[in-house]
Amino acid sequence: MAIRIGAASADFAFGDGGPYEVFRRQGIREGVRPLLLASAEIYRLYYDVGSWSVEEVTDTASVIRITEGAVFPQAIADRIQGYLKRTLELIGCEDVVVTTLVDGDDLLYSSRWRDPVGGSGESRARR
Repeated sequence: MAIRIGAASADFAFGDGGPYEVFRRQGIREGVRPLLLASAEIYRLYYDVGSWSVEEVTDTASVIRITEGAVFPQAIADRIQGYLKRTLELIGCEDVVVTTLVDGDDLLYSSRWRDPVGGSGESRARR
């Protein structure tokens, strides 16, 4: 249920007329990396604990770490997972899989996807 709520939240936030529509459009134009980096700012608007850190982004995968001892109930962790998955889908990533892992006091979100336009954003800009 919480994953679906996170996905619905992403649909609203990144959808046409949503408060973060500009970031979705940037992700469509430039690729996943700029969107995930901007997500650190978005995270701070939602949560007053922890910090969103992009550890790795490739054309088909990413690792996000929420640091500084942000210990969330499972429902909140699941909501973030659903939000992240749907956000990636909204910019064109396909077959998105997001897993959540606990690493000490940190929460890791590992994402994989298939990107039909190559992930770097270069082919998006040429469309």
